Amino acid sequence: MQQLNTQELIDKQAYESQARTSRIHQQYQPQVEAMLRAERAAGNLSASRDGILNYLVGKDAIERANRGAPVQRRQAAVRVNGQQTRPTGARSDVARPERPQADSVEAARARIAGKPLW
Repeated sequence: MQQLNTQELIDKQAYESQARTSRIHQQYQPQVEAMLRAERAAGNLSASRDGILNYLVGKDAIERANRGAPVQRRQAAVRVNGQQTRPTGARSDVARPERPQADSVEAARARIAGKPLW
C-alpha cells in the first residue's frame, strides 16, 4: 500500500511539474484526473497521468481529423476537376480535300496509260 501511495505521489508531482510549462497538460488536467479516478475505481492501479494524457490527446486528434476529412476530400475533388482537361469533339470543322478513289476503273486506266502491258 505504501508503494502505491509513493507511486501516486511521484506521478502527480511529475504531471504537475509538466503542467507548469505545458499548455496541453494544463488544458487536459481535469479530464486526466477524472479518467484516472475512473481507472483506479475500475481496479487499474497502474494507470499513469501521462499515459491518460497521451490517450486523450490522441483521441481528440483522431476526432478532429475525421471531422475535417470529408470537407478536405470535397475541396480536393473540386481542385482536381478544375485542373483536368476535357477532350474536344472528335470531328474537325475543316473539310477534307477530294481525292480520287484508288481502286476506281478510271484510276487504274490512268496508272497504266502509255505503259506496255507485257
